[in-house]
Amino acid sequence: MAANRSRSVQALLRLKEQLILILATLAFTISLIPLVIFLFVPCFIYRKLVSLLAIVLKPRLGKMLCARSALAAIDELYTQPKCTLLGVAVVEGDVDVERLRSDFQRRVISAKNSKGEIMYPEFQQYFSRWGGFLFWKWEKDFKIEDHVKVYEPSVSTEMGEMDVVNLRVQLIAKPYEKGISPWEFIVVKNYKPFNPLMIDYDNNRKNIDSPKTPKSVLILRIHHGVTDGYSLLKLFLNTMQSEELTLEKIPQPKFQSRNVLRNILYCTWATLCVPYYVTKQLLTTRDDNYFHPSGVELKRKCFAAGTTMSVAVVREVREKFNVTFSAVLMNAVAGGIRRYLMTNGIEIPEKMHVTTPLPWPGHPVKLRNFWLVI
Repeated sequence: MAANRSRSVQALLRLKEQLILILATLAFTISLIPLVIFLFVPCFIYRKLVSLLAIVLKPRLGKMLCARSALAAIDELYTQPKCTLLGVAVVEGDVDVERLRSDFQRRVISAKNSKGEIMYPEFQQYFSRWGGFLFWKWEKDFKIEDHVKVYEPSVSTEMGEMDVVNLRVQLIAKPYEKGISPWEFIVVKNYKPFNPLMIDYDNNRKNIDSPKTPKSVLILRIHHGVTDGYSLLKLFLNTMQSEELTLEKIPQPKFQSRNVLRNILYCTWATLCVPYYVTKQLLTTRDDNYFHPSGVELKRKCFAAGTTMSVAVVREVREKFNVTFSAVLMNAVAGGIRRYLMTNGIEIPEKMHVTTPLPWPGHPVKLRNFWLVI
């Protein structure tokens, strides 16, 4: 009887929560209508006017940043940036920096499409505000040497795994230079990891993990306002692909295909559900835990940490449990957080909310922020 009563109470509480959520959704939707009419629509019109006026009054400006890129670009770029992306790759041998600069200049900076237009102009542009909006602005004197550099301490000193991790910590918090595009390639020489492991895409290369083989580290540091991770992946594969690693061999995001009728029904249903789920997020995603304590203003500092892991290990776990590659990585992160909390005697919360960007269907080849946040 007690168990049945407890289940009944829980059911009533859940029903009460849903009723409150539905009422809040209705209130949110009703208040959203005048907000769209009197605020968003005028803003959209003003945005269009500013973009047209910039062509005449500010000819040095490029295109206006898209909404997603602008969202990431509203950052303290020149003091304490918080939206930096880091891509790290370990390569064999001592990287010839001059050749790297020449290849990047030829394959990326000077690359043109079938219309003769520069494919990636953003690599030569930086953010400039005008009329309340962010625009792309060309560098006055672009030099590849300003963007592709050598980490000087590594020229004469042997670098280990923790040295690279500490360098990543510095690069994440490092301010960007004014007047130049917010990206750079850092070449780390003399890399000798304690436990060398690399992506093994060719089983015939048996000496790839040999400690005696000289290695270097390439670190791409770029602000999120320039592009997203999926654009960088496509850029790398389109410009640097080889026989072993091509765009066709990389798993692509799978999107459900629908006919015209199903697409109309889906869009209609999604439009009706958006107010409900937005309201639910606003009411139920307030965390109070060790990483996000209630009533405490966080400093929002960024850190980097990591250890070397073979992709073969992730594949093995994925195949054993018949899950996706991303699921294995997400569980590894969650497990690491849980272990940290347990080791330090910190209470493990029932749940923690995180923001996850996912690639949007039809991602363009250009450098773009083209994602959906959930």
